[in-house]
Amino acid sequence: MSKQTTLKDCESSTRSRGSQRPKTTMVVDDANETGGPRDDLAAVLNELQSLRKTVIEINTKISTLDDFGGKLDNVERRIAEMNGSVDAVQKSFTDLQQDITAYAKRLTEAEGRIGDAENDLQSVNLKLTDAAKRIACLESKTEDLENRARRKNLRLVGLPESAEKTQLMTDYIQRMLPAWLGLDANNSSTLERAHRTLARPRPDQSRAVIIRFLRFQDRELVFNTSKHRSLTHEGHKIFFAQDLSAETMKARSSFNAVKKKFIEAGTFRGFTLRPCKMRALHNGKLIFFSTPEEAENFLPNT
Repeated sequence: MSKQTTLKDCESSTRSRGSQRPKTTMVVDDANETGGPRDDLAAVLNELQSLRKTVIEINTKISTLDDFGGKLDNVERRIAEMNGSVDAVQKSFTDLQQDITAYAKRLTEAEGRIGDAENDLQSVNLKLTDAAKRIACLESKTEDLENRARRKNLRLVGLPESAEKTQLMTDYIQRMLPAWLGLDANNSSTLERAHRTLARPRPDQSRAVIIRFLRFQDRELVFNTSKHRSLTHEGHKIFFAQDLSAETMKARSSFNAVKKKFIEAGTFRGFTLRPCKMRALHNGKLIFFSTPEEAENFLPNT
């Protein structure tokens, strides 16, 4: 119902009442001649004003209800939108729960695999430790076997390159040994072979000659005799040294610096073969040093 329709109905109602009011008034006038028409007209006007106010209030309320209806529609639309958003959030939350469940399953599997890997790694570490010990033992045995295989060898250091000229190195060394060491030529040592090392020759340094004796006693005789003689060949200083494995030579060379100090002090007594330790004489007793640092620390006390 619109505002204009309501006003028209009210006015028509008022007119009808106004047309009927005079009849009532005539009846009153007939019944009671003391009343006047002015009083009746004032009452009608007051009633019309009251009705008009009522109509205005009703129209105001209707307008308010119309606005409330629009707002209610907006609220319903917003609620529908929120419901759609909530459904989307619920779907996303469901997907997230599924992902979390899948990740938890994968994490459990990964933890199991990591645990198995750690157990395997521990087992491998034990085997590796055992293998390392066995390798160290085998290397030590191999080094010992190599040194034993070289027991009948000596190294001749300082002999100039091409000193043998056209002769075989074995024949040349066997002929020169008595002259170098002052031994009887008739009782000269028998050699199996003699040759230069396989290192590349350098202009400033001649290669050592490896000499292998037929008998170990001949090798000991030559080596011990050379220790007490100053050997030279055509003005070049030469000397004999033991032929040892590369590992043993490396271990002994680490003592070179401190060995010179013990030699100057007259207390150096060589090395042990296995394990490699340097020997020194102190107060009539042999002392063994496993490392160069240990020997260095001992020097101030000598």
